[in-house]
Amino acid sequence: MGGIAGYIDFHKKTREDTLRKMIEEIHHRGPDCQMHEHLELSEAHIGMGQTDLSIHETNPNGKKPFHYKSLSIILDGEIYNLKEIKALLNDSDDHFASYSDSEIILCAFEKWGVEFIHKLNGIYVIVIFDSKKEKLYIFRDRPGVRPLYYFWKDGIFLFASEIKSLHVHPDFKRDIDVDALSLYFNYGYIPAPHSIFERTYKIESGKYLKMDLKSRNLSNESYWNIEDYYHREKYDIGFDEAKEKVHELMVSSCNYRMEGNVPVGITLSGGYDSTAIAAIIQKNWTEKIKTFTIGFEEGGNEAPFARETARFLGTDHTEYICTTEEAQKIIQELAYYYDEPFADDSAIPTMLVSRLIKTHFDLAVFADGGDHIFAGRVGVLYNNQRLLNHIPGAIKGPIRPILNLLANITPVSLPQMKHKIRSIARSLNQNELVQAGNLFRY
Repeated sequence: MGGIAGYIDFHKKTREDTLRKMIEEIHHRGPDCQMHEHLELSEAHIGMGQTDLSIHETNPNGKKPFHYKSLSIILDGEIYNLKEIKALLNDSDDHFASYSDSEIILCAFEKWGVEFIHKLNGIYVIVIFDSKKEKLYIFRDRPGVRPLYYFWKDGIFLFASEIKSLHVHPDFKRDIDVDALSLYFNYGYIPAPHSIFERTYKIESGKYLKMDLKSRNLSNESYWNIEDYYHREKYDIGFDEAKEKVHELMVSSCNYRMEGNVPVGITLSGGYDSTAIAAIIQKNWTEKIKTFTIGFEEGGNEAPFARETARFLGTDHTEYICTTEEAQKIIQELAYYYDEPFADDSAIPTMLVSRLIKTHFDLAVFADGGDHIFAGRVGVLYNNQRLLNHIPGAIKGPIRPILNLLANITPVSLPQMKHKIRSIARSLNQNELVQAGNLFRY
């Protein structure tokens, strides 16, 4: 993991020391090295900085911010298919000054422009500045794994991996966005593109920003969205072939992440997703992989299931049972790391298991999303979707305000009922794909 931060100040007042402080504020994201660059151009002062966690050996020439001709780059994340991209560039190894991901990405950007992003397989936020065209680009990965916040007001454009880094800049305004606060109370989190502060946003997954220094125009463009992908031509295959195809994709995904032979810890809960990942990695690994689980003295405790799974797979398993007092102490720290309201109680075990793994490794593999692929939550989602599909499309719009009214008059002593009624009202849509997405979101 790493962190990035920077600015474009059209008033040309921001100094290099501010950039250093912005990077230092997110030092915990990558304590191995910090790099930055402050440019005083005719149009604006520009700052680009990075704090990094070194998990792979790279050519020492591959320093960040990396320069290639008129291009410079900072990067948070990892590109898994660098070898394939390098082959597509059709250059010999001698052409590259280093073997770093930064240089290969810049070469790809020079050759294909913004279309280079379609060739990447990875999790990333990439910031590229073209000094010749005087344009800055910020790309966020398709699943939205790596975060990026930005602030834009009165000639000041700030960006960073975490909001706390933006606080350092003297022109950042900490005005609470009451509409975003309402979203939090509805969902338990603040969905992109919103944030808890006014004029501060998250770049949405599959999108990129482009700032033109000459016109001072900031555009927000999409290069990938799940709805277009859903409507692509489907595979005409049977169940067994589809099952094999999913398995191949999962094996490929795991191999990409383990390719560097860097020691990693694997989280294991005993559920579909983490079990599948641990099984695939262990099968293709020469030594026992190390798995980690957090259990609790009270409430839901997945540790016994993880222990049984680890025994079956033959992993080197570490288990830690968290006391109620330890869990309560973690709650006090969550605001610092999340930067804005977040009500998902999974934050507690996530924080605990991350700290447990950190005592052994710098890198961890988490399994997320398996519940949706392997019919964990999808069964409930499908049943709800089927019920809503029985409502004629023509009346879905008219009954939405009726349901909202019903939710408003439902007593506050029945919060789950209020939430369910309001969720149905928000989910109703004649487009079944949008309706399914709304059901999952709400």
